[in-house]
Amino acid sequence: MRNTDAIKAKFARMHAHQEQIVIAALRRAGGRFAGPVMKFRHLLSEPLGENAIKQALKRLHNQMIIRIDGDVTSANGKVYTIYE
Repeated sequence: MRNTDAIKAKFARMHAHQEQIVIAALRRAGGRFAGPVMKFRHLLSEPLGENAIKQALKRLHNQMIIRIDGDVTSANGKVYTIYE
């Protein structure tokens, strides 16, 4: 049987790595990106799936590192801004 603490630690490391990739892309975009996640993917230094990007953005928002503005159902996407 696997150790659940080891599994949790592995996912924590993976999530932290994804968050660093997303933060670096936002900084490269000038600290602010307005548009859909599929266009945001082009700024990333490593390929991530759409769901992984969205989850990383939500985690960063919950940690109060970035601000997310916009309508949930908008086809134009949302605005992601780094708190400075």
